[in-house]
Amino acid sequence: MWASQASVDFQLESWLLSTRVILILNFPMYLFLTGVSLLLLIVSLFWLKDYLQNPLLARIAHSGLAARLAVIGVVFVLLGLLLMMSELA
Repeated sequence: MWASQASVDFQLESWLLSTRVILILNFPMYLFLTGVSLLLLIVSLFWLKDYLQNPLLARIAHSGLAARLAVIGVVFVLLGLLLMMSELA
């Protein structure tokens, strides 16, 4: 059985709306959200270290890897914000 023209039009319209949603979450937004999630991960690591008072977590939190991830997170946030602002201009 063939689909009616109204059904095909509705499917096409819903597909266009879904692609528009995907275009809103573009590369600068992904950079920004990745940076924010990295920073939240590091903040939660420090909170967990203080809450559990675990020496292993303290060693991980104060390691060079955590510091590098924090710097990368800040760079991703700033780069994402700058790219989003440049798209608005």
